[in-house]
Parts: sequence; structure tokens; C-alpha cells
Amino acid sequence: MKKVWDRHWDKLNKKQSISGKLLTFYRKNIIANAVSYYIEKYFPEKGTFVEMGSGTSQTSVKINKKQRTIIALDISKPALVEAKKIPQVDKVVQGNILHLK
Repeated sequence: MKKVWDRHWDKLNKKQSISGKLLTFYRKNIIANAVSYYIEKYFPEKGTFVEMGSGTSQTSVKINKKQRTIIALDISKPALVEAKKIPQVDKVVQGNILHLK
């Protein structure tokens, strides 16, 4: 499973195809608005939040951090390299959400 996701994110990160650019735009401008809305509406202004299966965390770009600590957790290292670039992300953790201890 990890190899499949690593290949997926490597491919998207290395060659920004038209579909890759479109997906990036969609994540940052459509999904990110929804994530921000629901975080503000349903979650407290402080605490630790773990984005499980975060991928590149592009959907977190519009979160108003306030006193929140945001952790990106994903199985793919190439995705987490990109997630580190998102200002809202405080920490990245590589792991499989199906095998957490």
C-alpha cells in the first residue's frame, strides 16, 4: 500500500500535469473552503488536530489556526514533504492509519 501511495505522490509532485494542477486548484480552493468552514463551526479554537490520511495537506491551507496544533499523518513520505510546506501544518508524521498503536 505504501509503495502505491509513494508512486502516486511522486508522480504528481514531479510532473505537474494539467490534471495535477487541476486537482491542486480544487483541493486548495474548493475543498479547503469546506474544511475551514466545518473546523470553525464544529471544533474548538484550541487543541491538537490530526489530519488522518493528509496527503499533501492542501485542503488545510485555509484553516484559521487560532490555538490549534495541526498534525498531518500520512503513509507517503513524498506527500508529507509537500505537507511541510503548508503554513498551517505544525508537524508531519509518517504512519498507516490502519495500524496505529
